[in-house]
Amino acid sequence: MNNIKTLNNHELNKVSKTVVIAKFKEYGCQIIENARTLSIKSPDGRFIEIIVKSIRRPTEYVLILKKHMNLEQRNLYVSLVLYLEGSNPDLYLIPAEAFLNPNDLLRDRPNYKEPEFGMNVSNKNMPLLLPYKMENFFRN
Repeated sequence: MNNIKTLNNHELNKVSKTVVIAKFKEYGCQIIENARTLSIKSPDGRFIEIIVKSIRRPTEYVLILKKHMNLEQRNLYVSLVLYLEGSNPDLYLIPAEAFLNPNDLLRDRPNYKEPEFGMNVSNKNMPLLLPYKMENFFRN
């Protein structure tokens, strides 16, 4: 894998999409790559849409403009790829509707110049992120 530290944000997101696609392919899913999302079809015929976001430490905040995420779309998820130095990335899958109940991790900032959702991925908030580990999604 490329040296994650040297990649700009666009390149990092491209690598992250590849990581997410590979994980879903492991489970026999079909993937269609769209401009802003991945469309995933499971082997049993269910569809989900994924917005891929990535973060590398020491950065702690992930931004998602509201105009790019419809919380009423029940099959929409945010895949977070978290890069920690010296280890493989951690993958998380968060249902978009989870942002309807903001907390220390999931943020809703409607009054910003460009309204946004966000994730505050600080060490303190890691316990709030753990239930969204991608393995949990595949177990269900």
